[in-house]
Parts: sequence; structure tokens; C-alpha cells
Amino acid sequence: MTSETWTMPPGRAARGGRAWRARRVRVGAEGLHGALTVPPEARGLVVCVHVGDGDDAPTHGRPGAAGERLCAGHEATRHRDLVRVLAQHHLATLFVDLLSGDEAGEAGAARGCGPRCDLALLVARTVQCLDWAVTRVELAGLRVGLCAAGEGAAAALRAATQRPAHVAAVVARSGRPDLAGDDLGRVAVPTLLIVGGNDTEALRFNRQAMLALVCEKRLEVVAGATRRFEEPGALETMAHLAGAWLAGRLASGLARH
Repeated sequence: MTSETWTMPPGRAARGGRAWRARRVRVGAEGLHGALTVPPEARGLVVCVHVGDGDDAPTHGRPGAAGERLCAGHEATRHRDLVRVLAQHHLATLFVDLLSGDEAGEAGAARGCGPRCDLALLVARTVQCLDWAVTRVELAGLRVGLCAAGEGAAAALRAATQRPAHVAAVVARSGRPDLAGDDLGRVAVPTLLIVGGNDTEALRFNRQAMLALVCEKRLEVVAGATRRFEEPGALETMAHLAGAWLAGRLASGLARH
């Protein structure tokens, strides 16, 4: 059954909660640089993949440079806030940028072509992240969810169909899940789509995706928010919606590695 819910953010974001330290990691066969944060008593792992599509902080250099920025303390505020809120939900996070700044820039110069729109590449690198995560001793027993924005959302959904034993839930925030095409009908894990109420283009794309998804699904609309959730309280609302969805699915049962 299709479910669409509108949530009104509070007037200002609440900044409470401890900020856990991230550590640098090398992920997958290509050695993508990432940032891993594991709070005490973590009950699940959220692999956050992004493609430098404007929703996340700009990156430069090799794939995964954003992970180094996160560890170094120069990451975008929204990354820190997302990590903090997910930690409040007892979730570990692995942030990985799937593209280098050069790769993302090529696509930005000519929208509709280049690595950023090469879903096969994005899916392959997302799968690398999943394969890496499920082999780590420090993450043993943690069920894994995926969280992605922009074109990365389509890559996450396709990766979930390729690694059904590794992925327990998916969250797409300001994403383009519609780009997953026919694979949407093959997604078997609970999927949450989150968009800003004022992002009319994304809302249209996500409603299209909702019609194609046959798994447990929900569309959450943050009232008054735009694509980057920059309005007062919007990012906090988005993060808590994602955290509640993921925690409810990752904390139940044992990991299937």
C-alpha cells in the first residue's frame, strides 16, 4: 500500500547529542576513502553513499575524498548532524563518496553524461562498500542499511537488488530513485523516500518511484523544505525520519552475511 506522510519540522534544529569521532578507512577494491563512526552499543550500520551531486559537500581528488574531509573535521555541517542523529538511534555510519571531485566535475559540466550519470559505476562502487562492510570484524553482527541522495539513491536501490543478503533497508533523501528504472520492482527491502515539500521536481520523481516499488515503502515529505534541507529544523527532521526507519529495520534480527 502506498504511504505518503507530510512532517512539519520544528522552528529550529535541536543540536543536542554527543558527536562521535569518525576514523578514516579504505573501502573496497578501489580503496575508496571513507569515514566510519561506531557509537557504543551500535545496533546497525548505515552505509551513506553520495556522488557530489550538490546535495553533499563538494569534494576534490580521488573517489572518497569526502570521507577524509569528514574525519579531518572540515565536513559539511549536514554530514556531522546526520551522523549525530543516527548515533542517537544507535546506528553506526560509513560515509563514502563514490566519485572523485574530477569525476563529479566532468558530469557537472555536461549534465546527462559522465561518471555521475553512469549508474553502473555507481552501483559497482556501492556494492564494494557493502562487501567491505560485511567483512569487518568490528562491524560483525550489525545489519546494514543504505542511505543516499541524488543519483546515488538509484545506485543504492540497484545495489540492494544485487546484495539482498547484505541490505536490510534503504533511505533515499532528495534522491532520484526513479533512475533505477525496472530494478525498482525488484527491490525487496523496506525503502523510505524523503523529500522536501518545496522541492516539487524531486517530489514528482519520488512519487513516480513509489508507484514502481512493490516492497514495504513510504514517502516522507518535510513540509517547507527544499532539496538541501537548509531551512530551520528541516535537516534535523529528515535525519530523525531516516534514523527511525533504519533503526526499526536494522535492530531486529541478526545480520545475514
